Amino acid sequence: MEKLELEIINSLTKVILESALLLFISRLIIKKFIENIFIKKIELTKHELNTSIEELKYRLQIDLLNVKIILEKQHLIYAEMYAKLLSSHGKIRPLFGMLREHLTFEEYNSEDMENYLKNNRVPNGKISEILTLFESDKNNATNETRRYIRMIEFENAKISMSEFSNFFWLNEFYLNENFRTSFNNLRLQMHSLLSDYEIANNFPELRSIETISEKENLIDQNIDSLVSDLRKEFLKKS
Repeated sequence: MEKLELEIINSLTKVILESALLLFISRLIIKKFIENIFIKKIELTKHELNTSIEELKYRLQIDLLNVKIILEKQHLIYAEMYAKLLSSHGKIRPLFGMLREHLTFEEYNSEDMENYLKNNRVPNGKISEILTLFESDKNNATNETRRYIRMIEFENAKISMSEFSNFFWLNEFYLNENFRTSFNNLRLQMHSLLSDYEIANNFPELRSIETISEKENLIDQNIDSLVSDLRKEFLKKS
């Protein structure tokens, strides 16, 4: 009887030990399995993060390149637009003034007059007309020459103003708000001044020197301010 009890106890002990060992091994397997899943998850997440970082780096490089291109484009546009502004301004301002000088043509002969007209790009038909008049009535010929040259000067100023305006509208997209406002204000002010000059030329009795002088001074001030802002912008980019 005692021997049977001992065998039962040993069997139970063996079963318990085997169960404990099996439980321990199962826990190790499960733990290892979970660890493998976790590691794979981490590796997958790491890969996804690396992929996302590379995509972000690529997008950043593209954005920086686009910004660089836009800044370089702006730099060129500002310089060209300022040049067109000065060209237009240089053709408009001499059209009117108290000290505006006129050629008397007193020392001119027919050949001198022809060269003068050609240099000022007067059409050949008009040149022939003026030269014919010059031979018979020099005074009227010189008056007609001044009138026609004056018309050409206004036309050249309008063409230059149109080139400036067209360049502004074509490149407005690239301008930052401050420069867009500055260039546009000057464009409108110079257009208004040119209109005043044309009225003063055709209807002298309607001209207001005070009003014209105010516009001229405002334009000069705005150009000086624009030059200062452009200088800061170019130094910032260099």
